[in-house]
Amino acid sequence: MQHVTLPEIPETLNDLHQSLGGVHPVIEHAKRNLFAPYIERPTKPRQPKFNATSTEVKHYSIELAEWEAGMELWKADRQIIMEHDAKVCALLESFLWEESRLNAIPEQYRAKVWNKAYQDGHSSGYGEVFNQ
Repeated sequence: MQHVTLPEIPETLNDLHQSLGGVHPVIEHAKRNLFAPYIERPTKPRQPKFNATSTEVKHYSIELAEWEAGMELWKADRQIIMEHDAKVCALLESFLWEESRLNAIPEQYRAKVWNKAYQDGHSSGYGEVFNQ
């Protein structure tokens, strides 16, 4: 099992916004380049048949031990990836708050407006949330 290499997260997306020229290109860039790559989950070995020989059972137990070790590494890598992707999502959300001028709305209504836009559009991605 190999450990994953995570892309570097910039402090803000404002530089990208100026160079790419729009909110939607920044979102697409973030989806392609800032989120962590997918890592394959280890495949569990197949159990031997009911009337298997002792050699087959021994081979299965060795493969199962290797799978369990691989799963522990995968879980650790997956946790790191989830934390990384949460930071990217937070960066995108703060960028969208700035670009949509959500900060200009009175604070008491800000969360309501964001939640409504997110509920209506998040299944289509952050670009649709921005459009809402």
